[in-house]
Amino acid sequence: MTAPAEAQVRAEVQLRAWMGVAQIPSYRQLAQKSGVGQLLIKRLRQQQAHHIPPVKLHALALALGRSPLELLAGFSPLTWGNPGLEQEYQRLQQQLITQAPQLAQEFREQTFKQLETLLTQYPTAHYLAQQSPQWPARQVTPLFLALTQLLKRWEIATIGTVGEAVPYDPQRHQAEGPLVPGETVYIRFIGYCTAQRLLQRARVSRTPPPIP
Repeated sequence: MTAPAEAQVRAEVQLRAWMGVAQIPSYRQLAQKSGVGQLLIKRLRQQQAHHIPPVKLHALALALGRSPLELLAGFSPLTWGNPGLEQEYQRLQQQLITQAPQLAQEFREQTFKQLETLLTQYPTAHYLAQQSPQWPARQVTPLFLALTQLLKRWEIATIGTVGEAVPYDPQRHQAEGPLVPGETVYIRFIGYCTAQRLLQRARVSRTPPPIP
């Protein structure tokens, strides 16, 4: 095996190890989580990190729980102390600073596109509900499909379903009154979490939510 081939094998092993720690099972999942195309991920696997645009390199680093410098150091033939790598890292830092407002704007616009149907139609549904109290609420539920898909894309999971009977867990549930761990409670408002951390505990009580 030639030296470049051995280096590429080492890069593949290193990348797979980092993906394992980040609970990313495949290159396709890495592309989805980072928002980076598989062509650029292939460059990473080929030890060409210094040829990946800085913003994309930063996105890959975030997905893997690493820093851009670690990716440059681990997936590039350049080494620290080499003026080329130091120059590239400084360029990366500067570009991230200057592009931060642009990235924020792109994120807002992408999020809006995901929720466009809900944001467009919900005000009309709200108006109809105010004008006609008998208007069935079930007609509104399809509007929330876009929100569900967005949460799935962000890998945000729900905690419980409304009306579900579950054992009370103070780590995952917010009680409306004094409760004992393990006691049967009912979900009134669902919670949210990622694989790494809790975002919002589900609100629970001893009685099911009332049905109007």
